[in-house]
Amino acid sequence: MSARVLTKRQHYHMRAILKNFSHSEELSIYYKDGRTGTLTYEDKAFYGLVAWSDETETRYGAEIEKRGLGQIRHVLANRNVSNHQHLSEYHIFWRLRHMFAVSPEPITKIYDCFDFGTLEEVKDWANRHGKIYINGDGTIDGMFAATLRIQEGLERYRQEYEGIYWTVGVADSSDLISADCFARSLIFPISPSIVLCGKRKRNKKPWLLTSEDVQAVNARAMEECHSFCFGKPKSDDADAS
Repeated sequence: MSARVLTKRQHYHMRAILKNFSHSEELSIYYKDGRTGTLTYEDKAFYGLVAWSDETETRYGAEIEKRGLGQIRHVLANRNVSNHQHLSEYHIFWRLRHMFAVSPEPITKIYDCFDFGTLEEVKDWANRHGKIYINGDGTIDGMFAATLRIQEGLERYRQEYEGIYWTVGVADSSDLISADCFARSLIFPISPSIVLCGKRKRNKKPWLLTSEDVQAVNARAMEECHSFCFGKPKSDDADAS
């Protein structure tokens, strides 16, 4: 049996969400410096290159994505949230993966006094089986270090997100945009017309967004994004492309 091909282009935000903002795979891009353009959701701007190990990509990370996507689909269909914790967990995961996609972890020293050779096949085996390979000098590769940091971050941020309830905001238009990552605000656009806002107070009824509300959400996205925001191309733009 041939070995499974490991994912090298690791998206920091789920394709399923990016697709909600796309037209024929393209998204409108609004850069922090004022430039605009279009990118597909498979562009390198949306992923890291082996930024974390396979344990994060296909094991516990896949479970976080599965739970988060299930809740997002519920919101899109019913305009309410049935499990706030699953949304919080994915929001944290998005933040952490984005961090290491744009700033990969370097080789990291964890042990001293190691003195044995490095075997690439053993390192590959460790990656495939959810293990961490320690190099002969006591260091670990950046992808393993990032996995450790993501696990630590999930535990730390889960405590900060306790008691957070996600309110569903619904707009008449399809003008909502999303930051590449919201590192400071509990904002989570899941489509061009629906945004989730984390609050300490539970509100079961959807929040009907005014045009001013949409502008405020978009302004916060532009303020907080690392490099760019993305949105659904306008029909005129899509026709022109």
